[in-house]
Amino acid sequence: MPEPLPGVTIVTNDTNPETGLGRTTWEPYWRLAEQAEIPVRLAVLDKHAREVRVHEDGEVDAIPLLRLPEHRYMFFARAARKVPLGEINHVTNQVLSYLPLPNKVVTVHDLFFRTEDLSLAYKLHSYWLYPPIRNALHCLANSHATAEEACRVLDMEMDRFTVLPMGVDAERFDTDRSRFEARRELGLPPDSPILFHLSTETPRKNVDGILGALRVLVHDLGYEDLLFVKAGNATRKQDRQRHLDLVQDLDLAAHVRFVGYVDDDDLPLYYRASDALLFPSHQEGFGLPVLEAMAAGTPVVTSTTSALPEAAGDAALLADPKDPAAMAKAVDRILSDPELTRELVAKGRARSATFTWDATAQAQAAAYEEILASLR
Repeated sequence: MPEPLPGVTIVTNDTNPETGLGRTTWEPYWRLAEQAEIPVRLAVLDKHAREVRVHEDGEVDAIPLLRLPEHRYMFFARAARKVPLGEINHVTNQVLSYLPLPNKVVTVHDLFFRTEDLSLAYKLHSYWLYPPIRNALHCLANSHATAEEACRVLDMEMDRFTVLPMGVDAERFDTDRSRFEARRELGLPPDSPILFHLSTETPRKNVDGILGALRVLVHDLGYEDLLFVKAGNATRKQDRQRHLDLVQDLDLAAHVRFVGYVDDDDLPLYYRASDALLFPSHQEGFGLPVLEAMAAGTPVVTSTTSALPEAAGDAALLADPKDPAAMAKAVDRILSDPELTRELVAKGRARSATFTWDATAQAQAAAYEEILASLR
């Protein structure tokens, strides 16, 4: 085995910096690459491009891979052989924890495979992929809730984990458009109450529960012109079909709009155009949309479960995600109480300002320094 390069090699399969998981890799890396204390390089395992791209010192070295196995986990294992190893090697997703890298640090985002309604093949893969987390030199997590769950499930101690909360670009989401201007630009009704939700529609995202709350708001509480805007493509066709059927069953066709994939430049407009973000997931490893909405000046209703109270603090209304009536009551409070809305907006802006990618990068650098010191 060749002598390791100084510092840290970050290994990722997150090729898109604009996704939630992609940001947790790329935003800290861009900042870490600008500091001189610890040499850092980023190795991107890109199955579609059939290459490993190594970013270091402003340069990109593309290493092509030929005769690739089709299965993505086999590809990652083979691609990892081409990665220039560092003193420590940080894989940015728990699904890569099986890679045979020395002095491995693993970021654990979640353990949803245990409870999510996923295919048998995915569950089997997950039961094979996740146990190697125990063998990591150290682990990182985006929330205390995720770290505690990993310790419980994998029988690990909390001192094996460092918690690095995600960040939000407050300037990007605090658009200068007014709510009316944002709605006009997006083709949304100017005067209707609008609720926004962004997700992949997997069961843990609780779109079924949102539609149940919407039924209460429209048919029981009299919000006859209420509009629910659902952004993001469904990961599985059956999830979208189930939600479309539920919309019909609950007589909500006039109140629901599926807008699909939202461009990164348009996302701040959707937050600004909305009266509230409704984000009542059953499980989240962090809950970045909560902070994005807060940065945009939009009140938030979220869950009492997993990492969401940790992200929201006292700047959002919390509701039981299994209780549509409780969610509807929280939304009704926001829509009917301007003073509460102003309070939530002010608290949300202040809270989101404390979650920055600069702070995440600094904490990540400190974790690297501590791990490197333990090896030297």
